[in-house]
Amino acid sequence: MLILGDLVIELPFSMNYLQVRSFWKTSVLLGLGLGIIAAVAALYYRWDDLADSVARMQLFFTVFFALLLTTPLFISWINRLAIPTADIPPTTVTLESEQARFSSRFGSSRLQKPQANQYLLFFYRDGQLYRLQDDEPFFPDAEPGDTLQLNIIRGRLGYEWVLR
Repeated sequence: MLILGDLVIELPFSMNYLQVRSFWKTSVLLGLGLGIIAAVAALYYRWDDLADSVARMQLFFTVFFALLLTTPLFISWINRLAIPTADIPPTTVTLESEQARFSSRFGSSRLQKPQANQYLLFFYRDGQLYRLQDDEPFFPDAEPGDTLQLNIIRGRLGYEWVLR
């Protein structure tokens, strides 16, 4: 259970990488490949022990989906593993906008007015537009076009995130 708890902690990081599209594409494709290889290997070694095709399918899909779902979180963890965060020089970015929004899995209540619980930050760095999400506002008093300082860390695998 300890590993599962650690992987759940990685989810916000994996959603806020600056190269989020590249991260998810690479990690899901790697998860597919590893899942197929491990599932076929498990079938090969356990073929005689499994009585029927249903048991073989259960083993195959259990191993396959376990690796498919956990590989992105392991890659995120490896990317952030033992990266020093003490002396990070701030990076200059240009604010595009910061948006507050309300999000709930259960819908909004008619009895009370919904309040913002998510904040989206859009900024430019080196001519590229990036998006971050957090539960707290990033720069509540900043105006679009302002120059801001963010602590951007580059991970072991090259994926960058903002230290909050």
